[in-house]
Amino acid sequence: MPAIPVQDMIANVQDLVDDEEANTHSTAEILSYINSAVGYYDGILAEKARKVLTQFRSISHDGDELEMVMPYLPRIVSVERTSDSPRTEVYPLDGGFESRFPFLQLSGGSMPGRYYIQNNQIGIVPQQGSGITTKVWVILRSPELHYGTLSASATTSSLIFGATPTLGTLHKVNDAYNQVPFMLTATREIGVINDYTGSTLTSTLMATLENNPASAAYSILPVIDPEYHWLYIWQAVIMGKIRTEENKIDPVSERDRLEALLEMNIRRYQS
Repeated sequence: MPAIPVQDMIANVQDLVDDEEANTHSTAEILSYINSAVGYYDGILAEKARKVLTQFRSISHDGDELEMVMPYLPRIVSVERTSDSPRTEVYPLDGGFESRFPFLQLSGGSMPGRYYIQNNQIGIVPQQGSGITTKVWVILRSPELHYGTLSASATTSSLIFGATPTLGTLHKVNDAYNQVPFMLTATREIGVINDYTGSTLTSTLMATLENNPASAAYSILPVIDPEYHWLYIWQAVIMGKIRTEENKIDPVSERDRLEALLEMNIRRYQS
């Protein structure tokens, strides 16, 4: 199944839910339904398809001061000590409160360090040492989806977002769109962002685009495989129907049906 840009997701929900003349739902409302669905199903996939979705990031930091060194987007699942010792220690962060504060002996530091997680960012308690590298295992999550028009200064190797998207929210935090796919909606070309600088709204790309993106319409895409994009549409349809036809559908049974289909697809994907 091809990837579905935000504009098409909204149009599909409108076709399935709305009486267009009644204008029951604004496009902003439908986008909020879709983004809620993205968060809901990304959470399910993070649990059920962890082996498929987990990846690591090596981060460098200065142990002399308190630092928050991860963006908010990925879900952190473990921290791995980097050292010259043949013994590697991995600290999972899935348990209770205590597991959010693991002690680690850091490479490059002369004192035991401590990591902690707050709002899904990893913090480093001050300690002696510098040039420390740590491996953090994460599950990538989708940002809030939005669409808009790229700057005329965008190139085939770098995107520059317009200051205000056509619909949705553009994050201006560094790394917010790292490893997130996007689509040039006119040509349907898909690329992946390698690194994002929030202050300039500039993204470097993992691979050069075939089409010139200057002043082109774009859509941010979910990070999961396109075969699951239909889930967001149907979940948004359920939310829309609850508002307009709440006595005609059972949202619980509809959600159960979608999750059963998702479970079946995940088993097939992992086999």
